[in-house]
Amino acid sequence: MAKNNNRTKLTLSLHGTEEVQKMFSKLASDVKKELVANAVTTGMNKVAADARASTAFKDKTGDLRRGIKAEVYVGQNGVLAKIGVELPPGKTIGGGLPASTYPYMVEYGTQNSPAHPFLRPALNKNKSKINKDFEQAVINAAKEAT
Repeated sequence: MAKNNNRTKLTLSLHGTEEVQKMFSKLASDVKKELVANAVTTGMNKVAADARASTAFKDKTGDLRRGIKAEVYVGQNGVLAKIGVELPPGKTIGGGLPASTYPYMVEYGTQNSPAHPFLRPALNKNKSKINKDFEQAVINAAKEAT
């Protein structure tokens, strides 16, 4: 993913109904982690697809659209999802800036160019769908466990 010191933290909280939360709490720890990882992976792939399909920006070379990636990491303490743009290393854009700064400039704009957000709108569009998919996955897992 493009490295940039100016990061925006986007937190997606998945909260189900009280019944779904009770079902989730009864599942084994490894089942919970797998369930969350699968739901987050599916959701982030939808976000990445919507960001790629965005008409908010022009992409003359296609590098920006091709570079939009979603990654999910499963660790001991939980699941982390990261979505961003990975551009070919060593490329530069106008003024000799590293190409890795370009997605940030498109998303947030610059002094001379307005913002053309594509990642944040894609995430916002999918939040409730991800939550519903997660709730359904919990219900399905609870049924399988009984």
